[in-house]
Amino acid sequence: AGFLSAHPNRRLVVLAGNGHLIRGFGIPHRVRSRHPVAMAAVLPYPISRSDPLPRDLADFLWLTR
Repeated sequence: AGFLSAHPNRRLVVLAGNGHLIRGFGIPHRVRSRHPVAMAAVLPYPISRSDPLPRDLADFLWLTR
């Protein structure tokens, strides 16, 4: 958030594991609470998994093998 405040014309990309997207405690929530910016969360998700995925966990899925 500090970087975005100091460099308003720049973009920031964070690569993190799916545990860092947990609702209410993950990176997107923490950044939004400090600096309101447009963002999207992309979740790597194995094609082989069959368990249900909460629809509000990420904005996009990156399907992996």
